[in-house]
Amino acid sequence: MAVQQQALTSNALMKILASSLLKWLLLLMTGLLIVFWLGSAILLNHQSFLGLDKVKISTAWLKQHYQVGELQADKAYVLAGHVIVGVNEKLYVNAQPLLNLPRPLVGAVALEDLLVLATDDALILLNKEGEYLDTLGAAAGIPPQIQNIGVHYSEPVLQTYTGMWRGNFLLDQWELMSLQGVSWSQPETMSSASRKAMEVQLYGDGIPINRVLTDLHTGQLFNGIARFFIDVWLLLLIVIAFHGMFGLAGKFQRR
Repeated sequence: MAVQQQALTSNALMKILASSLLKWLLLLMTGLLIVFWLGSAILLNHQSFLGLDKVKISTAWLKQHYQVGELQADKAYVLAGHVIVGVNEKLYVNAQPLLNLPRPLVGAVALEDLLVLATDDALILLNKEGEYLDTLGAAAGIPPQIQNIGVHYSEPVLQTYTGMWRGNFLLDQWELMSLQGVSWSQPETMSSASRKAMEVQLYGDGIPINRVLTDLHTGQLFNGIARFFIDVWLLLLIVIAFHGMFGLAGKFQRR
């Protein structure tokens, strides 16, 4: 009997301790949330002075929420130290927009004094510094339906649906022939630094923290049922505030 009573007492004590611990954990979490909520409100009140619009946050969840995309193309042509990529109908050199690119790149090679980029119907010429020079199309005698571009003994070669064409160094004469040992253009996987630079150029370097905090306080940061929890949290703050005011009023009346 005494053993059973002792076991019951021990169980009751454990329940009391667990209940007390849970209570303190809830109070701690509530307190931390209140501190964060009020602290972030103070930050927003001084956002211009603190420069919160210049502090950026970049996470996969935030990018998806704010519909900030990620770079779809991960292939680039690296010529003479320049990273060349076509994205969203624009040509970028070292993550800087150079010109409109209505047709996708199919290849790119470096000649003696030129960088030659190929689309399916034209050749785009850059100098070794990556600056735009000219675009050559059918009017300049460029063969149509280009599939790739390569180099054969320092001379440009085009692979097309009609065959293989070798050009001269001026790119104004093309001869249909079959060649062996052509070094065909191959895209490379972009380095993480180049990819990051491109994403910053296209989509910015993140979401300003003041926008995130503002959307958090208004509930716009969340969708659906999550916004309901923000409302519950705000109602809880109101209840806590009223409880505190009535508690203080009761103390003054007792005095």
